[in-house]
Amino acid sequence: MRTLLFALFAVALAAAAQKGEMPRPDPALTKAFGDSVGSWRCKGKMMLPKEMGGGEIATRSSMTIKKELNGFAYSGEWKSEKSKAFPAMSGKMTWAYDGGAQKLTEFSVSSTGDVMHGTADASDGDKVVWNEEGTMMGKPSKTRTTVTMKGKSALDLAFDAQGEGGTWAPMGKESCTKGGG
Repeated sequence: MRTLLFALFAVALAAAAQKGEMPRPDPALTKAFGDSVGSWRCKGKMMLPKEMGGGEIATRSSMTIKKELNGFAYSGEWKSEKSKAFPAMSGKMTWAYDGGAQKLTEFSVSSTGDVMHGTADASDGDKVVWNEEGTMMGKPSKTRTTVTMKGKSALDLAFDAQGEGGTWAPMGKESCTKGGG
C-alpha cells in the first residue's frame, strides 16, 4: 500500500514540476531560519540544576545551522565546551514548518540523552519562542527557548524550564556571533 501511495505522489509531483508548480517552503520557515544559516560561536551563563550543585557557570559553545531538503527543513548541530563544573555536550536539531498546524516544529536530541520536541508560532519580528516537551536529565521536562535575531550576524538565546506548579525559571542565556567573532 505504501509503495502505491509513493508512486501516486511521485506521478503528481512530476506533473506539477512540468507545469512549474513545485511546492515551496512556507515563508515562515525561511523567515525564522534563513539568516541563521552558518557557523556560530556563543558565550553565556547557565544555571546548574540542584542535582549538579546549583549555581551559575560561564558557558562557551558553537553551533552550525544548515538549510536542508530544498528549504523545507533546517538542521543544526551544537557543542558546548567542557568546564570544571560541566561536561562537554553536543546535540542535533531539526526544524520544519507544519502547514496543517501552522506552526514551526522542532526535534532535538543531545549526547546526554535529552530528547525534546516543540512548536513555535511563526515570527512577526526577530523573535521565535519555542515551547518544548521531552526528557532532560532522565526526567520529563517542559522548556522554553527564546531566539532573538540581532541582525544577520548576532543572536541571543534564553532558556527557561517549567518547575512544579507551572512556574517558569531561567536556565541560562547565551549571545552568539556568526562566524565565530
